[in-house]
Order: sequence, then C-alpha cells, then structure tokens
Amino acid sequence: MRKIIQGNEENHLLSEKQLFFSSDGKFIRPIYLDAGDHGWMRSLLEIYGRYVGRPRRELTMHLAQTDLGYHKKRMVVQKLLDKQFGIEATTKVPSPKKMRRAAFLEDGLPCLDERARQIRLAKSAKLLGISAKDLEANLYGDLPDEKLICQPKTVLSDQNMVLLGNLLMVQGFLRRSEKIRILLKGNVRPVIRHARWKGLICSIVHLHGSENIVIEISGPLSLVMRTQYYGKILGELVPYLAAADRFVLEAKLKLHKDTLLLRVKDGDPIFPRETSKKYDSKLEEKFAERFVKATDDWDLVREPRPFRVGNSFVFPDFALEHRTNRELTWYLEIVGFWTPEYLRDKMEKYSKVKIERLILCLRDSQRCSETELPKSAKIVRFKTVIHPKSVLDIIDEIGKIGDTRPITKSLSPH
Repeated sequence: MRKIIQGNEENHLLSEKQLFFSSDGKFIRPIYLDAGDHGWMRSLLEIYGRYVGRPRRELTMHLAQTDLGYHKKRMVVQKLLDKQFGIEATTKVPSPKKMRRAAFLEDGLPCLDERARQIRLAKSAKLLGISAKDLEANLYGDLPDEKLICQPKTVLSDQNMVLLGNLLMVQGFLRRSEKIRILLKGNVRPVIRHARWKGLICSIVHLHGSENIVIEISGPLSLVMRTQYYGKILGELVPYLAAADRFVLEAKLKLHKDTLLLRVKDGDPIFPRETSKKYDSKLEEKFAERFVKATDDWDLVREPRPFRVGNSFVFPDFALEHRTNRELTWYLEIVGFWTPEYLRDKMEKYSKVKIERLILCLRDSQRCSETELPKSAKIVRFKTVIHPKSVLDIIDEIGKIGDTRPITKSLSPH
C-alpha cells in the first residue's frame, strides 16, 4: 500500500526566471503555451509516465540529460507535471527514520567493510521483520528524491496541459504584484465572493452609467507578513474570472527589479474552474454547520443581498434572522487579511446604509491592538475556527443592554 505525500506547494511555483512575457510598450503579456507546443509537451508527459513507481531522482537525472528545446516553456510544463504527478512514499516497510535507527544505532559502531555492512543490514532487517533488500532500498525513502513518482491527479490532454500551464504562469506573475485592478462585466458574483471569502484585501466599485464592476486588490508585495499564503489565494482567484462575461485584469508587478504592468483579459487561454462549491472555504462551511446546531432561535442565511454604497458595495457573508421576529436581523462578515484602515472604511460603508447589527469576524494573525480597531465595531476574533457561541454571546449581550456599543470577543486558540 502506498500513501500519497502532498509536496511543498512552494516547489510547484514558478521563479522569476521562469516567467517570460512580451510587451507592447505599456503592458506586458505572458507568452502563453499554444497548439504549437503540443508535440514536445506530449514527449515530456511520456517521460514522466515511464517513471511512475520509480524514485524521483531517476526522473530528475533523465530530464537533465534530455534536450527537448523550448527551455523556458519547458520549465513551466515541468512545474505543472511535478504538481500533477506528485510523489508518494511506500508504507509496505517501516518508516525510514525507524529503519535508519535500527541500522545505524543498533550497536553504535561503524561498518568498516562491505561484509560488516551486509551483516548489519541483515540483522537490522530481521529485527524489523522485512528483507535486507527492502531495508536498503527504502533506507532514505523519506527524502524527496527517493520518493516514488505517482500517477497524475487528472487526465492530461494536450489542451489541458496548455491551459493549466498558462494558468500557472498568470498565478506566478500575480504572486509578485503590488496592486491588481479587475474590470468585470456580467456574472461577477462568483469572483467577488471568492475574493472576499478568501480574505483578499479589496474594494469593489460600480462604474456609474455602466454595468461594469471594478475590484481593486492589494497584492502580496504590499503586505508585511504571510505574503506567500496571500499570493497563493490571490492566484486561486484567476479561474473564477472565466465566470464573468467580460474581464480585464491589470496588475502592477515587481519583476527583475523593474516595475511592470501586466494585462490579462477574457479570451486569454486560462483554464476555467471546473466545479463550483457551496462553500469556497472550510472556515465558512464549519461555521455554518456549527451555527445551526448551536441555536433554535436564529436562521443562518448564506449570501444575503449586497448593499450599495454610492459607487461601491458591501457584501455580508451571512444574515442571522430571528425565527419569530424577521425584522430582527444581524449581518456577519468574515474578514481574513485586514488593516485598521480597511476596517474603518468598511464600518463607514455599513453605517451609510444604516446597518448597525453587524458582527465582524477577524482573523487574529494581524498584529493590531484593540485601540486601533473601529470604535463602533462588534468583533469576534479567531485563529482557525469561528465559534457560534461567541457570535450568539454578542447578540444576547446587545439584546440585554439595548444598545450597540462596541464589543470584542476573543475565541479560544484552536
């Protein structure tokens, strides 16, 4: 039996040297993979397929000795195939650490010749209940290069490789962005929902006299912490753009010490998201599951209507409606990445549409004191879990004192 090992996500990301583009003098555009690349990509895929079940180091050696041309594009496709094929560790033998402990620390003495080495391996293998051959073959099986190549996660047709490779390139560019501006028209809710539920720091503006929506997002390079994770979830936004009727994404980048402007638009060959989920985040899903079990007095409504504030919008994640008094409704918004200025702006927008029964759930990773938070805010702070009791405690406390003074609840550190 084998167990799939999820590799380090960072190992599947493109470096600056692996990002290549053309320029029209103002904007840069990724040099996308296309049908002309199918031949050499298929050859590369066949090479990976031949090494399924074999150590990663054997594939690495083969690739180093193989010249398929298209060096820069090949690096993109290799990153894609590394991610799709992955590596696995066998569970038919004890863990490599346990085997090394048995082989190297059994009597604490070195093996000075081949005969002594074979005797040690045979003795250690017997203690572990495996053959000396299996012991020697798997002694370093926990090292990345010694793990085994596994079957790809999806069927990789020529077109799939093109689209997935192009998506990987765009995501690589966005990880080096300072600011992103996305112009959207038609069916924009999936994009906005993902941006907000994933905690991207963004503002949403409706352009007067048109159907267009503009989303402005802070890029990872504008943050001072957790930039790798933020860049990852920013990249996850890209497939959702395919849901819009039209879109243009522009991003200010830092690349090779230069400031560049990237443009990606509808019609570009970017792989769309295949399936939609009821919840885009386990955080929201778990909160919803726990909330309905925690109370018989309140209904939880997912994705209530947005509120327009001038040319902008605010989007509560949930509405909490009292079952016997439907006019008594609270709104709840989950905020991932944030700054005090971002929260003050959000509170001001809610105030303009006269939403006072509002609870903000803030991820407690930001270094921010209570004095920096908006004075009128009802806040639940969390690390990885939002506990319904903390939300309900705020509602009950406000109900008892009959006002909307600020309250902050800290959750247990799960």
